[in-house]
Amino acid sequence: MLINKIIVIFLICLISLNAHSQIDPTKPSQYRAKGNSISVKAASTSLNLEVIKLLASKRVAVINGRTYNAGQYIGKEQVKIILLDKVIFRSGKELHLFGHSVVKISNRG
Repeated sequence: MLINKIIVIFLICLISLNAHSQIDPTKPSQYRAKGNSISVKAASTSLNLEVIKLLASKRVAVINGRTYNAGQYIGKEQVKIILLDKVIFRSGKELHLFGHSVVKISNRG
């Protein structure tokens, strides 16, 4: 009887350990498609539009794991508007969530 209880406790511990090691499915992936990155030539950095979040009264773009609102700068480019599937910069350049877009911007201030 005592051995059965020990086995059950051991199995419960194993199940809970497995649950903690699972990957969060809502976390933006590290997948980088060729078509949806911005090349930053000055700093040799590539920007990737990962997610567009729809909040109560605004949209937020997640680029390389950082959150940007309309009006904020990425290098010298200012985010003008965030739509459902793309980010449009003040210069007119666009970065698409799904598709092929390459925008060159400069990080030099």
